[in-house]
Amino acid sequence: MFSTFFKGSFSVYLLSIYVPIYVKCFRSYNNPPVFQTAYGNASDVEKVVAFGVYYNYEDVKKAFDTEDAKDQHVLTLFQEYEKNCPNHGVVTNPRKKHPFIVVEGVHRTTRSIVGHKIASRIQGIVLSNPPKYMTSLSERLPSGNLFRKAFFTLGIYGSSCEARDKVEDSPILVNGHWMFQSTFAMAKIFGCLPPLTSPVYDWPKDLFKPDVVVFINPPIPPHLKQRTNYFTPVLVEMYRKWKDPPVIEVNSSSHYDEIATLSVELINRKLGTNYIPMAMTEY
Repeated sequence: MFSTFFKGSFSVYLLSIYVPIYVKCFRSYNNPPVFQTAYGNASDVEKVVAFGVYYNYEDVKKAFDTEDAKDQHVLTLFQEYEKNCPNHGVVTNPRKKHPFIVVEGVHRTTRSIVGHKIASRIQGIVLSNPPKYMTSLSERLPSGNLFRKAFFTLGIYGSSCEARDKVEDSPILVNGHWMFQSTFAMAKIFGCLPPLTSPVYDWPKDLFKPDVVVFINPPIPPHLKQRTNYFTPVLVEMYRKWKDPPVIEVNSSSHYDEIATLSVELINRKLGTNYIPMAMTEY
């Protein structure tokens, strides 16, 4: 069950399995919804990859390996990536002095605002995702949904490579990362989630892993609940299931500043750090 912390109007859940939902979803997983049959008898991971989520760099490259995609813009994209990430595939940094933190959330605007406020409190740097050297090339790439998703994953590899190097000097934050892409895909594909033993929950072995993921999940106002996408509860449950890297859920309807303050408190608790939770203007 959830471990719950209260501070004023805050309710924060350190993630664990919500058993009643899990049982219900496990049964639905064994009797998959109709849209899942499009993937035939493919494994869980194959279904996710077919949707456009990749578990290694080589699969990202294969997504671009078609006749239509063999143009100069694609070649330039990978040349730029390999130039900026010469140590691709190295997922440790022995000189690491600071944490790598990913901020996720159902609402992108909230995620972005809170992520920048967290960075300001811990004197960290927010990296662009995709990196800036990739964004200028994105509009010139071949069109198509899978190309777009592959480009997004390549951007994640690029920002993770940059994070791996920069944690030597300061805390690093990225707003929206591989977990966002994978949980979104799985919520769409499965309806209810695979059991925890499924390899879909495995982090890519060649991708630098964050020390913690902060999942910003503000309550949905009653007047908007009927407009919520059908897969949103499944998406939220996915974050609650995830174990590696660890996920902290912040469920609060408070102001952005207060959400950021509480997030830093929980980061300190999880990582053993001693960042000052409040911004200087709050003293």
